[in-house]
Amino acid sequence: RLLGSRRASAQSASSCRAPVSAAMPWSHQAAMFAAWWMKTTIVRPDQHWMDTDGHRIEAHGAGMLQSPLDLRWYWYGESKKTDNLTEHGITCYSAETIAGPWRFEGEVFSQRLVKQGDHNGPFVLERPKVLYNYRTMKYVMWFHLDDDSYSYRCAGVA
Repeated sequence: RLLGSRRASAQSASSCRAPVSAAMPWSHQAAMFAAWWMKTTIVRPDQHWMDTDGHRIEAHGAGMLQSPLDLRWYWYGESKKTDNLTEHGITCYSAETIAGPWRFEGEVFSQRLVKQGDHNGPFVLERPKVLYNYRTMKYVMWFHLDDDSYSYRCAGVA
C-alpha cells in the first residue's frame, strides 16, 4: 500500500499507519518505522504475490494499465500454465494503486473466444497488452497467438 493515497478508504488508511508511539524514543520509532516500511512496500522477487482472496496471482507475461475511466490499475496476464492448452486464457486483477492489494477480476479472454478460419487450435495466448481507445471509447487487447509448436506466429486482437 502507498502512504497518502488519494483514494484510500478509512479502513485502508488506518492499516497504513506505522506501528510507532510518541512515548517511544525517536531512535526506536525510526527503527520500527523502517522495519514496517520494508515489510509493506518492497517487492520481493523470491515470493509469490497473493490477491485479496489469498490466492497466488496468475498473470504471467503481463501488461498493466491505469484506466482513464476509474483510475484503477488493471493487471492483465496469462493464466496458470498447465499441460492442457484449452485451459489457458487471459486473467485480470485490479487495484487502487500499482502497489496493490490486487483483486482477482476473473478470466477476461479464453480459448473458446479465439476464432481463426485457418486453424482450429487450441492456441497459445501470451503477453497480453490492453489500452483504452479514446476515439471508440473501448478497451483493446492484443496478444501473441500461436499453436503448441510456435509455428502459427500471429498477433491476436480483441
